[in-house]
Amino acid sequence: MEIGVLAAWVVTATGGVALVILWFRAGGRTADVDQPTEAGVRPAATRRSGITSALVAPHATFAVVGLVMWAIATVVDEEDQLASARWVALGLLAIAIGFGLTLFRRWHANRDRGPDAAVPSAMVYAHGAFAAATLVGAVVAALAS
Repeated sequence: MEIGVLAAWVVTATGGVALVILWFRAGGRTADVDQPTEAGVRPAATRRSGITSALVAPHATFAVVGLVMWAIATVVDEEDQLASARWVALGLLAIAIGFGLTLFRRWHANRDRGPDAAVPSAMVYAHGAFAAATLVGAVVAALAS
């Protein structure tokens, strides 16, 4: 079970990297900064992207650190002495999913304009589906260990 969770987590992370690359290439990184105008700062409602680097970075960080912990607990730990590491990894995954849900909500509201439009809906939904499957699998595997 742990190997299946690891595989799903790797697929999810790979999809996330692809989503970030598409978003960055479409100008996403610069779109999350308030651009000054003659009257001052551009209002948040006129930004080109609902996604911000301040959300992407912790989402990715928590997910990757959790993935590494899960991998170590799964691949290295032959005698199941690192079962607590799986629970920590699961907690990190839950935090990453919290950030991911916020990113999804913001992407969904702006998916027709700016850099957010460059991110294919099918990829976003697949990323979320794999994340959900990873979470469910991780809970089951952690409870079983």
